[in-house]
Amino acid sequence: MKYLKKRISENWWELLDHEMMNGVHAGCISRITVLDECNNKRKLVYKEFAADRNNEVGIYNKLFPYVEAFFRINQVWNSNPAAILMEDLGVPLKENFEGLSSNDKRYLLTKILDKLSDLHTISTLDITGLYLPKHTLSTEWQDWCCSQLDRLCALNLNWTESSWSETVKKAYKLLGIYDYEVSGPLVLTHGDPHLENTFEYDGSIFLIDWEWTALASPLRDLTILLQDIYDLDFILFVKKLYRKLLTEKGLYIDEGKYRKDFNYLYIDHTSMMLAWEIEKYILGYISEKKIKEIVEFKMREIKGTTKEQKSLLS
Repeated sequence: MKYLKKRISENWWELLDHEMMNGVHAGCISRITVLDECNNKRKLVYKEFAADRNNEVGIYNKLFPYVEAFFRINQVWNSNPAAILMEDLGVPLKENFEGLSSNDKRYLLTKILDKLSDLHTISTLDITGLYLPKHTLSTEWQDWCCSQLDRLCALNLNWTESSWSETVKKAYKLLGIYDYEVSGPLVLTHGDPHLENTFEYDGSIFLIDWEWTALASPLRDLTILLQDIYDLDFILFVKKLYRKLLTEKGLYIDEGKYRKDFNYLYIDHTSMMLAWEIEKYILGYISEKKIKEIVEFKMREIKGTTKEQKSLLS
C-alpha cells in the first residue's frame, strides 16, 4: 500500500488513519480517514487490485457516467497498481439481514429489487457501445461445485453425502445447462449482487465489486442475489416481484421465458455459490454448522429446480 499516501496527497488531502480490511479479496483493501481540502474528515475505502484481477478498473471507466447512481466511486487509477477510491458504505446488508423481522426483510428486498430493476432498464445507455462481454453458461460452475463437494466429503464429516456431486452433474446434463441460450433480453448486469456486495447508504442501495459486469439476462443478477436467501417464501416473493418491477419499467418478459431463464441461471449460480461457500468453510471463515445448513439447502434447491424445469420441458 506504499502508493496510498502519495495518491491521497495528490488530491491535497491528508491521510489521518489507515486500517487494512481482512477477508478474501481480489487485492488489498483499506479503510481510511482523510482530511480533505476543506478540512472535512471523510471515511473512504481504498482498493488496490492484484495484477491479474484489475479488469474492474476498466469496467468503471466504461460505466461512468451512466451508472453513477449505483456505486460511490470517487477516483480511479489506471496506472500500476490499478486502484479505486470509494465512499465507506459501512457494513454489507448480509451482516444484519438474518436478524431482521419478516416485514423488514421484505421491505429491504423490495428496495434492492427496485434498484436492480433501475439498472436493468437504463434507457439512456447504448449497451452495445460499451463492448462488454456477453454472459454465457458453461460447465465451469458445475465442475468447481463438484470438485468442492468432493473435497468436503473427503473431510469425513458425518453429514456429507457422496452422491451430491453426481446430483449436480445430472442437473446440468439433464437440462443441457452448459448449452443454454437465455430467452429473454440482454441488459447491463452487475454480475455479483449478493448481499455481501450490497449496501444501504444515505437511504439508497449501492453495489460494489463490478468485476463481473456483462451483458446478460436480468435474471442473472436476480439469481445471484438469491444466493443469500434461505427462505422459500422470500425466494418466491423475489421471483414474482422482480418480473412485475421490470414490466412496470418497460422491460416485459414472457412468463414462460422468465421462468425458464430463472431456472437455468438459478441452478448455475447456486452451484457457483455453493462451491464458494465450501471454500470459505475450508479457509475457516464459516462454521461447520453453517456450511451444513448451506449445503443441504442449496442441494435441495438444485434438485427442486431441476425437477420443476424438467416438468416444464415435458
